[in-house]
Amino acid sequence: MTTLNILGASTRAAAMSAVAAGYEVWCADKFGDTDLQAIAAVERCERYPDDLPELLRDAPHAPWIYTGALENYPKLLAQLPSKAHPLLGNTADVVRLARDPAVWLPLLKTADIAVPAISMNADEVPHDGTWLVKPRRSASGVGIARWDDELAATASRDAAQHVWQEHITGEPCSAVFVAAGRRAVLLGSTRQLIAESWCWGSPLVTKPQLGNVNESKHCFHYCGSLGPVHSPDVITAQWQTIGDVLARELNLVGLFGVDAIHTTGERIVPLEINPRYTASIEVLERASLLGTFGTRAKSLRAITLHVAACLEGKLPERVIPVPNATAGKAVLYAPLGERPWRFPAAAAQWAAVQNLQPGPLSVADLPRADSLHEPGQPILTVLADGQEESEVRGKLLDLASEFYELLEAE
Repeated sequence: MTTLNILGASTRAAAMSAVAAGYEVWCADKFGDTDLQAIAAVERCERYPDDLPELLRDAPHAPWIYTGALENYPKLLAQLPSKAHPLLGNTADVVRLARDPAVWLPLLKTADIAVPAISMNADEVPHDGTWLVKPRRSASGVGIARWDDELAATASRDAAQHVWQEHITGEPCSAVFVAAGRRAVLLGSTRQLIAESWCWGSPLVTKPQLGNVNESKHCFHYCGSLGPVHSPDVITAQWQTIGDVLARELNLVGLFGVDAIHTTGERIVPLEINPRYTASIEVLERASLLGTFGTRAKSLRAITLHVAACLEGKLPERVIPVPNATAGKAVLYAPLGERPWRFPAAAAQWAAVQNLQPGPLSVADLPRADSLHEPGQPILTVLADGQEESEVRGKLLDLASEFYELLEAE
C-alpha cells in the first residue's frame, strides 16, 4: 500500500506524518490549508462532516484513517467504509463505547485507576463549580464549563447531549498508545496547554458556547501540547495499565489517545478517550527526531505503527525510546470580539520566513491569505523544540506574539 486517505476536521498533522512515513496522501477536511495542499491531494469539505461520504467515494481506492473529531459522528463512520475504501482504525461500534464514560470509567476503576465521578442528571450534582458539564459531542474542550448557579439556571439539561463530571484539579496531560489484539503499547505522554490566554491574542478568555449559554468563563479549550513528559515509573505504570485495560475491554485498534489529569497525589485520572490519531502525536514525532546536542535518533513513525496494528495486528515490542529533547505546538485562535479577523498577507510572508529556518517547520496549518476567521476559530499552529520545556514554551510564546502583532496591524 502506497496511498492513504485521511479524513477529519483538520488533517494536516496526520498527512505530514504519513508523507514522512512514505505514503502518498489524499485528504478531505474543513480547512484545506495551503501547507496541506503542498504535500497532498486535498478536498475541502464545505459542509463538514456531511459531505465526507461523497468526497471519499471519489478518493483513490485505498484505505482511510480519521482524525478529530469524527469520533463524534459514529453513524457517519459506519457509512464511510467500503470495499474500495477500507477503514484502518476503530469502527463506529468501538467508538460508541470509547466515547461513553459510563462504559469505560468503571473498567478503569476496577483496575485501581482513579476516575472522576460522573452523572447523567444535572439535578444530582452541586451548582458550586466543583463539577463540570461536558457536551457528549465535542472536541478540543469546546463547550466544557463549570456547573454553577448561573449556568444551571440557563443551560440545557439534556442528558442525551451532556454529561456532568467531577472537576479534578491537577496538571492536564495526555498519552498516546497503539493497540492490536486487545493489547496496547504506550508511545509517550505530553503536557497539555489548556485555555492559554496568549493563544487567543488576549489576556482574558471568555465566551464559550454551551447549548443556549453565550457567556461564561472559558477554561478548558485545548491550545497545544509539550513533551514528551519524562514520568517516574509509578506514572508510566498507570498509563500502561490504562492503555491495557481500554485496549482489552473496548477492543481498540491502532493509535488512540487518553486525556487525563496528573494530580498532586501522583495519580493519573483519565477524562476522555480519543480513539484515533491525536494532536499530540505530532509533538512526540518531532521530539523523536532530536537528540541531545542535536544528534539524530531513531524517529517515531506513528502512521507506520497504526497501519501495522490495523492491517497485521503487529505492535512494537517495547516503548519506542524518546531522546532527551522537548517539542511543542500551540494552536493560535482568532481573538475574541465582535468582528471576524482577516489573515493578512504579511502573516503569510512571516510564516514563510519562519519556515525557511533550518530544522522542522515553525508555522503550520496555514490558511489562505486574506481568508476570514470568526472570533474563537483556529487560525494556525506554531511549533518549536529545544532541550528544556521552558525553552520550548518561550519559543512558542515569541512566535505567538509576532503573529498577533501582524494580525492586529491588519
